[in-house]
Amino acid sequence: MRIWRPTSRVAIVRKFIRAINAHDIDALEDLVHEDFCLIDSSCNAIMGKSQSLDALQRMSRLSPEFRLNATSISRRRDHVLISGSAHSHDPRMARATQWRARVVGRKLCEWQAYAVYPASSFQSILGSEDAHSNEQVARV
Repeated sequence: MRIWRPTSRVAIVRKFIRAINAHDIDALEDLVHEDFCLIDSSCNAIMGKSQSLDALQRMSRLSPEFRLNATSISRRRDHVLISGSAHSHDPRMARATQWRARVVGRKLCEWQAYAVYPASSFQSILGSEDAHSNEQVARV
């Protein structure tokens, strides 16, 4: 007899990291909530599933070797805390960092990066020609 267990928050975060590393936008789309919020280490947020997936896809094209390496993952209340590093040939994206994820139900609702100075922002990585509208990027 098979016992069904709900997918843990940590398992969802691990799937998210695997999808980021594989540059698998379809898997990311399945994992994130419609109101997903992607927050960079400068506290700029990209709000909304489609806007966040678009930003992740563009970052993937800019740095095809980009990978997240999680060295520790723990759960604290409704959050999953991750320590590790981001690897890229682009120095704005490569650094030791920590992340905080919030999972509701079986969907990732929020992913926030915390990095040492200098903080990097989506605008600096994605380029100034990509001026996001106020609905897409906000300061948190």
